[in-house]
Amino acid sequence: MIKMKMIINKINKNCDALEFGEARRMIELNLEQLQHPENYFQLNSNAMALLKLVVEEKKQAVKPLSRLEQLQIHDINKYSTEFDISMLKRTIRNSLNVLQRPDIEKYLNENAKTILKSMGLFIQREMEHSVAQ
Repeated sequence: MIKMKMIINKINKNCDALEFGEARRMIELNLEQLQHPENYFQLNSNAMALLKLVVEEKKQAVKPLSRLEQLQIHDINKYSTEFDISMLKRTIRNSLNVLQRPDIEKYLNENAKTILKSMGLFIQREMEHSVAQ
């Protein structure tokens, strides 16, 4: 019980300091214990939101982004914002696997979404969604 209280304090401090990576790691390591009501209500609001996010991702079985995928998304967003189409095309050519993820749109900024839609990269996914609805 004392160990859990120390873990909760560390998670809360990390969330307050905006160190969400470390807080997430600790939440993932202690997920079962943190879901118990007596522990859950000791978390601050940021930690509760992070715990809910981790639990939701586990339910959906979403694979977290690798470091390479994060860098590729960062480059796509950067080149879209700068409207550097030649570098954007080069980056897209090397990162087609990332663009096939079902959750990719939440990682892209509005500039990237607009440019990629105009390039036709999301046409197939939008057609699938319209048929499903």
